[in-house]
Amino acid sequence: MKTLSICTGFFLLLFFLAYPSASQEITGPRMVIEEKVFAHEDVEQGATVEHIFKVRNPGTETLEIKKVVPG
Repeated sequence: MKTLSICTGFFLLLFFLAYPSASQEITGPRMVIEEKVFAHEDVEQGATVEHIFKVRNPGTETLEIKKVVPG
């Protein structure tokens, strides 16, 4: 029983250390993409498909996107 209490206390300590407090303000850039996937209909071979993903930065600093890899 004592071992269970020690393990529970240890995991609670790790949990609180791993996640920032709600009162702490998160600073820096932060990228938010509402639509992460674009599912298009069938496309003929050789046709061009275009889509715009809107990126927001609700962070406190400038967001720099240095590399984009289409997948």
